[in-house]
Parts: sequence; structure tokens; C-alpha cells
Amino acid sequence: MTLLIRACYVLGIVWLGASTADASLVSSGLASGTGAGIGTSNVVLTIQNTPTEQGCVRWSGTADIVGSAACPGGLTPAITGGDEKTGNEQTQTRTVTQVGVTSGENLVMVLNVSEPGGTLFTVENLSLSVLSASGSVLFNSGSLSGSGVPPAGGNTFNSSLQTQSSLGFAFTLDAAQASAIDAFICTNGAVAGCGGLSPATLAANAGNRIGLAALLTNDAGGNETFSVADAGSVVVTPIPEPETLSTLALGLLALTAWGRRRPRSSSRSSIRSVHSARRQDAELLRYRRGRLKARVADLRRRHESYAALGRPRRCTSSTCSRIRIRASLHPRTRNS
Repeated sequence: MTLLIRACYVLGIVWLGASTADASLVSSGLASGTGAGIGTSNVVLTIQNTPTEQGCVRWSGTADIVGSAACPGGLTPAITGGDEKTGNEQTQTRTVTQVGVTSGENLVMVLNVSEPGGTLFTVENLSLSVLSASGSVLFNSGSLSGSGVPPAGGNTFNSSLQTQSSLGFAFTLDAAQASAIDAFICTNGAVAGCGGLSPATLAANAGNRIGLAALLTNDAGGNETFSVADAGSVVVTPIPEPETLSTLALGLLALTAWGRRRPRSSSRSSIRSVHSARRQDAELLRYRRGRLKARVADLRRRHESYAALGRPRRCTSSTCSRIRIRASLHPRTRNS
């Protein structure tokens, strides 16, 4: 069982916590493409601390605020902030127009981590908010799907899954929350889910802002960055679920065991083949010896029978005996 757990850790993700039935933001896999990371227009939150780091950002109506005052209430576990990085546009709310999100269904939250390769870290909670231009909270996604404290809760990932070709770990809204947020982020009535909104609402939504609160633990590295992207600019590849990982891990363990036994089996088979060949050679040798003895005995009998007739014996060797017998049997030799 320990080997199985280690294999699952090496292969990818260990999902802990509740199912997505009561979810809001949901861990969806790995994101690749464009539109995430420091230096682009959609970075919302950057945090850093060890071993636990957390941060919040929201819009007050006139400016961004961070820390405990920006954290939404009612979350489990609670997020109190304090580890936000605010330099070089690392933490700030973004307007719907800036992030380019077209609907709740297309909203993707990307977590880019700076952790040592192969280490495990846990996202205990993650909550997204939409705020009006005046600072009112229009929408909050609530606690993350499977939120909690490890080992019983939280979403635990292997940092090595994030490669140079990926933007990071992707989180999306469940169907209910995606439908609920459309009323506050849709700006184009032609987009699926946005058709029932008035032109005035669509225009006002462009100025609404996206805020975020996050809580991570088991961290040992640098800055963790959260960005908002549209599904049109990123590709989300699902991470295998635990059942798939378990099956794959068992398969790898079976292949390893088979690989270790195979040379031994091949060696035993080779030894058996050698012994079988030796037995066959010995049987063939005994058979040939038996035939030779029988032939010699027959020649001796013939020689003795002809010697009894009075013919001289010129030699006693078996070779001479055979020659003598053959000569005595040959008509020309007998008449000479």
C-alpha cells in the first residue's frame, strides 16, 4: 500500500476532500496556452510564505485593498490574508474587460507555483469574487470544492506536474456557479449564457472587477501567482482521477515485478534446455554404442563359424576379422 501511495504521488495528484456536488471553484487539471503569469494583464493575486501562505484582494470603489479587510467571510477554512505581494502589479483586482473572460463557463483561474520539483503542496481554500465599480460584492463563489485542512481535506498536488509547457493548475466554476456569475461578467449577448441580459447590464459588466482569496499550505518555495483567463486562450487538460492513478500505479508495479522475474525465468529455461540436450546426447550415445556392440558380436560369431570350417585366421583384431569374413564371403576371393 505504501508503494501504491508513493506511485500515485509520483504520477500526479492526490485528491482529498469532498466531491464536486457542492462545489464552486473546482480543480480541473493543468492549463496550457497564453494569458497567465507575472507581466500579463490578468494577474490577480500573488502570495508567498512558508509553510502556509494566504492572501486576499478586493475593490473598495476607489482602490484595491489587501489583507484581512479584503477577505470574504463564511469560508471554511477561513482565509485571513497577510502574505500578499503588491509590487510590480503582482496583486490587484482586474476588470472583466482586462481579463477578457466572456462567460462563467469560460472562466479559468490559473495557479502558477514556484515550488521545488516533486514536492506536495495543498490548496486549502480558494474563493473568487465579482465586485461592482462602486465596490459592492456582486458574486462570491464560496469555499473551494474539497476545501479543508490536510490530510483529511484540501486539494493536494505534486508540484512537478507543472512543467515549462504548462501555465499551472486550473480551477473552473461548477455549472451552477458558472450560470450564476454570467449576470455579472457577460459583456456580449451573443455568447452562450449571456443572451438574456439587457444591453445596459452587458455594458456595466465590463467595469466589474474580479477579486480573489486563497489559502495554501505545505509550501516551501517562492511566489504563488493566481491569474484569470478565458477558455478561449487556454487549454485545460484533466489530471487523472485517483482510480485511474491507482490502476496505473498497480500496472507499473506489476510490470516492475515481472521485469525482475523475467531474467530469472529465462535463466532457468536456458538451464533446462541445456540439461535436456545433454540427456538426448547421452541417449543417442548409448544407442550407438549398443548397435556397435551388437555389430561386433555378430562379426565375431561369423568369424568363429568360418574358422570352424578350417580356414586360417590371419589376425585377431576386429578389423581383420571383418576383412576375413568379407573375403570369405566374396566368390572371387573364395576361388582364388
